[in-house]
Amino acid sequence: MKTIQSFILLLFLLAGSQNLFSQKTTTDVIKLINTFFENNKTLKGDFELYEKGKGVQRGYFMFKEPHFFKMVFASRGRKEKYKKRIISDGKTLWVYLPRKNIVIDQDLKNLTPIGISTQMLGIRRLLQFYTPKFHNNNSDLTKSSDLSMKTYILELNAKDKRNGFQKILFYVDKDGFIVKSHATTFSGKAFSLIRKNVKRKIEIDSKEFRREAPKDAVMIKNPFVSGRGY
Repeated sequence: MKTIQSFILLLFLLAGSQNLFSQKTTTDVIKLINTFFENNKTLKGDFELYEKGKGVQRGYFMFKEPHFFKMVFASRGRKEKYKKRIISDGKTLWVYLPRKNIVIDQDLKNLTPIGISTQMLGIRRLLQFYTPKFHNNNSDLTKSSDLSMKTYILELNAKDKRNGFQKILFYVDKDGFIVKSHATTFSGKAFSLIRKNVKRKIEIDSKEFRREAPKDAVMIKNPFVSGRGY
């Protein structure tokens, strides 16, 4: 279950102005991220999830304000009904794991922000539990070897071991979108989530966030406990 917790947490870490870039401060980069989501109420794109030593998983994601979020582990256009996927409306988190035929139904209300409910763009809430640092504080943007663009890097370090990951790196493009998240757990596990082919300000039907699972799937209610370490 710990691997699933870390995996889901990373997926929800998705959490301008040209003048912001000239100042090169941690606060400016955080503002840039917030401004991006204020200006883009819907998003749709593809993702690649890498876990050290376990290869890559691919799929697509959708976001619609205020808190609707969906990730499907399948190519776009393929029948997805019973594919692995994660759906949230900001109040509950719903996960279907087809290999185990398990459905996780988690109430987000009483979880700590770092537990699950960072909601893809909750950078302000995330900072309650992590100390930020502007990683590449220089005149140039830094390019990650697996990205086709240059990015700013925002580093977050955990304030205590209950926070899931020891360190998180956000790779932020010039518009404030987090194109890549890289996170390392206290036990040394490493995850990277890359987002690409992103479309902004598009129409997304709320029906896209419907929850469907086989009738014989095993339901697990609220497996994540507030305040419990990972």
